[in-house]
Amino acid sequence: MKTQFNQKLETLHHDKTFTSFYERVAGNASSVVFWDKLQNDFLNFIPEGGKILEIGSGPGFQALKIHQHRPDVEIIVSDFSDKMVSLGKKNYQAMISRNEGIKRFKSNISFVQADAMDLSQFGTEKFDGIYSLTAIKHFPNPIHGLYESIKILKPGGRMFFSDFFAEASLVATKNFAKYVVRVPNFIQPIIVPLSYFVTKNKAPHKADIENWKNELSSKGFCHLEYLHEYPFFILKLEKNRL
Repeated sequence: MKTQFNQKLETLHHDKTFTSFYERVAGNASSVVFWDKLQNDFLNFIPEGGKILEIGSGPGFQALKIHQHRPDVEIIVSDFSDKMVSLGKKNYQAMISRNEGIKRFKSNISFVQADAMDLSQFGTEKFDGIYSLTAIKHFPNPIHGLYESIKILKPGGRMFFSDFFAEASLVATKNFAKYVVRVPNFIQPIIVPLSYFVTKNKAPHKADIENWKNELSSKGFCHLEYLHEYPFFILKLEKNRL
């Protein structure tokens, strides 16, 4: 029998306003968690003047951070939602207005609508790197989406995919809320259980993630790790060279 609290959680889980808020806050905050690893395990391997793709960009804050850190790199910022693509463009224009120095790199970033299940619009073997933060849980068929990404990745190119995983502990969720999202203490008793509930219901399980890694092993060198301090996994791949 469902408790009254669980019924309230389910109601909020299906509420579009809460889900949208959760995704944007969690997605943005996750970039704080991943930034060092994204630099060391992904950006540092992208050649000067290289080309990368973000899948499931949301409001585009991660791409804008990369753009400021590596203005030499061409970034294609994509999302399934036209609204998020428009929001990303808006946020980019706001960033330009605050920083005159980056205007000369304006042509190095673009925003497009794209479906992770069909990336044929990008051709084949076009990107030096592809990354995605907290989006793969929304893929109708995650392994198909990963294969689509590999198709458009150059030999020797890098992939960096991350998201929540279902077996993450409540303690890890609390750490994420407290130290990354910086939820005030008086709200944490509400926000942490809600976030934990959404993670449990939407995030992939370890068994599925391990299967993805095993299936991709023939396409390149794969590495999988779980950030047990926070409720995330990271799946990295270097595509086989010809």
